This record gives sequence, structure tokens and C-alpha cells, in this order.
Amino acid sequence: MLKTLTAILLTLVLFFPASQVSADMYKWVDENGVTHFSDTPPISGQKVKTIKTPDYQETSPKPAQQAEPDKRKQNKKSTHNVEIFTTSWCKYCKRAIAFLRTNHIKFKQHDIEKDLYAAKRMRALGGTGGVPFAIINGKKVPGFSTGAYKAALGLR
Repeated sequence: MLKTLTAILLTLVLFFPASQVSADMYKWVDENGVTHFSDTPPISGQKVKTIKTPDYQETSPKPAQQAEPDKRKQNKKSTHNVEIFTTSWCKYCKRAIAFLRTNHIKFKQHDIEKDLYAAKRMRALGGTGGVPFAIINGKKVPGFSTGAYKAALGLR
């Protein structure tokens, strides 16, 4: 029942865009080096960059038009490339993120309910709408399983 409601909600979000919606987006990097994008500012004390979002009636931005990469991340070499598509209410998303943080794995997180472009991109990458959906070192990992994440990351 929950999957059906989620699928309906996602379909509505993807196929019935809001009329002339514009909002501020905030970008910040937490103490673990994880980049966050949100429509609400972080807890005070974080350096924040406000990003102007396009109206939803405009065409979706191309990957080349995304915000500049964080300079601190460019200086550090990462052995893993992890992108995770989540929602704020998903307990398995929270478990996946906790696993990555516990194992000191840097990742890029996208909330598919707050970012229409991320939801479309997740679908294009093979996601079926369920979250979490991760791309770990080029491997598609739907859902969350410690074993699957460890295998994709080469952890024992």
C-alpha cells in the first residue's frame, strides 16, 4: 500500500509540474565533507551558499549547468564515487546514510521530493522510484542492504 501511494505521489510530482514555483536553495558541506542541498538553511554555524533555482516551467538544467564543485573536495582524492537518491521520511535512506558516514565514505545526496531534476535523473539511471537508490562506483544499488553496500564499496 505504501509503495503504491509513493508511486502515485512521485508520478504526480514528475508529470504535473507546479506553475511558476521559485525558491531559494541552500548548499553547504557538513563536518564529514558531505554536500547538502536543501530548501531550508542549515543549523547556524555552517557556511552557506544560496542558490537561485529556475522556475519549474523552464527546461531542466543540463549537468554542465550545475553549481561549481566544492573546492575542498577537489583537493582530496576519494577512492569511492557514491551518489544516493533519498527522501526525508525514508528510514532506509537514513540507515544508508548512517552506514556511509560510519564508514567515512563521502557521498552526494539528492532528495527526489525536493529536487525535480534529481527525480528525473534517478529514473534515467534506472531507478524505479523506490528509495534509497545509490550509484556506488558505477554500480546501481536499489534499496539498502549492508551486504550490497559493502560489496559495491569493496569493504569486508
